[in-house]
Amino acid sequence: MKKRTMVGRLAATVAVVAAVLSTTASGQLPIAIDAQVVPIAPEVRQASYPVLDFGKTNKIGTTTWRVVETTGNCCENYLTTASNGRLYDFGGTYINFTDDRGVTWKSVRTVTPLVNGEGTIALGPGGDVIGVGWDPYSGDHLQAFKYEADTDKWQYTETPLHQPFYDREWVTAVPGPVTIDGKTHEYITFLKGGWPSKELWYYSTDGLNYTQVSSKLVDKTSSGAPAQDAATTARADADWIQANTNGGMTLLGGGGLLAAPDYPSSNTAWSVFDGAAGHWVPAKHADGSTPSGLYQVDSAGRLHNVVPAGDRFTYRWTTDSGATWAAIDVPLPADTAIEELDFRANRQAGVAGVLIHAQNTSTGNDVDVAYKIGIGRKDAAPQLLRRYILGLGDVNSTAGVGSDTRMDFQTIAVFPDGRLAVSFLDSTTNTTGATGSVRFSPAVAIELSTKLTGREPVPDAPVAGTAQSPLSGSVIVPASGAGERVAPATSAYFEFTSDAAADNGGGVLVQAVPTLPADIDLYLQRQLSDGTWSGDLASGTSSSLTDESLLSAGLIPGSRYRVEAHNWAGAPGPVDLSLTFFNSAGVAGT
Repeated sequence: MKKRTMVGRLAATVAVVAAVLSTTASGQLPIAIDAQVVPIAPEVRQASYPVLDFGKTNKIGTTTWRVVETTGNCCENYLTTASNGRLYDFGGTYINFTDDRGVTWKSVRTVTPLVNGEGTIALGPGGDVIGVGWDPYSGDHLQAFKYEADTDKWQYTETPLHQPFYDREWVTAVPGPVTIDGKTHEYITFLKGGWPSKELWYYSTDGLNYTQVSSKLVDKTSSGAPAQDAATTARADADWIQANTNGGMTLLGGGGLLAAPDYPSSNTAWSVFDGAAGHWVPAKHADGSTPSGLYQVDSAGRLHNVVPAGDRFTYRWTTDSGATWAAIDVPLPADTAIEELDFRANRQAGVAGVLIHAQNTSTGNDVDVAYKIGIGRKDAAPQLLRRYILGLGDVNSTAGVGSDTRMDFQTIAVFPDGRLAVSFLDSTTNTTGATGSVRFSPAVAIELSTKLTGREPVPDAPVAGTAQSPLSGSVIVPASGAGERVAPATSAYFEFTSDAAADNGGGVLVQAVPTLPADIDLYLQRQLSDGTWSGDLASGTSSSLTDESLLSAGLIPGSRYRVEAHNWAGAPGPVDLSLTFFNSAGVAGT
């Protein structure tokens, strides 16, 4: 009964929005305005950080990076590359790009005076570029951008119709043929954003005017169509038109798009956009399993999948829609756990790049770690090539409103020669506010050259002990606070001690089940020697209204920890918690 009510309400919302948009569309569409392309001079410097090269023997060395400041905003960059080597960043107010690996930059500027925005950008077929930026501080400007490769011209339009709080928008182009209302298009573009739900996806057939809306939930409910394989189609430009994986929008080729669940995830699940039919259907893999993790499709039509798991991730690909997989398991550096993640898979360059913002479970600070994985034409399976450490790892940052230092999401891009461009954050990447205060914010690092200096020392293999026995308990979560975590107003704590005699080197799995429907987020912190608490060591922040889970890296014997249960949205009430501990060999305690 609850699901029908949710579907009914969403269907009514979609109908109202569609009616408004169709009324606007029947009139005159916003006029496309020529944008100005002007030179800018962000701060540019070089820095060297450690690298581990995986070959016949592991070798260590340093990689030199070109570091570029202030092309994003306080909390994020948003990178993508083109086949000609151009690098774009639309993390802040304007689209910025460089044709010489970050030495010089240009910016795409609007006539409208903007104050402080955030953007989303992706490449389209034929060399086109599409983007959308939102600036709530200058009068709520949502603007769509497009670069027409045929005319070498940048244009933008105002997009006044959108959900009121259009925070963290995502955009992607879907190469056709795509048929809508009996008309076939070369490609369409999808745009999603807003809070509390990103379930309403706007789309455009010209890349500038988002005047139509779709809903995965409504399409699947009304049609009753069975689940469809995430089938892929090879196309030469697929290595370049990949969107940021945090948006949950994966191009499949042939008019198809794989979509991750949007809020509320318990009702939308994974979906496939069928370009031939112009609607959404449920998604599955050919082996019948449900998709999970992050996805990209390369120019050979291979479906690449990164599945994060606390202190490691699995990288795999399939050539038969998920009937069979070739995979490798990649551990993170010791005492670190995944917080944020993005990846690209570029067959023409022969590499995939995986970028992780990782939490150090001992210090509470964060470190950015990039992996280069071989995916060339002759590779029968993914091959781990290099691991890069970026920055000093001396700052704690957390995604979301309310955090002093924010890294809202990761972003990585691959150049034609296989080098990487990434975002990272430490105490050297900062902006100074009007009052003279320093606020650390992300910067862009562009890979230049690597020097290997010797073999990696081989540590003694650890001997696994017995993990701590499971714990359980409950907390009362108070009123919802969205991104504002304020205990005891929106959060409650559950404290526990990592048994000094136990081997909890494999971390802890925390599972939470609210008594009433609520979007509960989980965060793990450690008590420091002075009695204060560290930053978040691990987090679980899905949009499920029924359960949440968190998986950390290894715990320090004898240390005191706490689980923060935060009510993002939903009813206050009891939340049952269960904690399972794992030893250094991954065996659970009993």
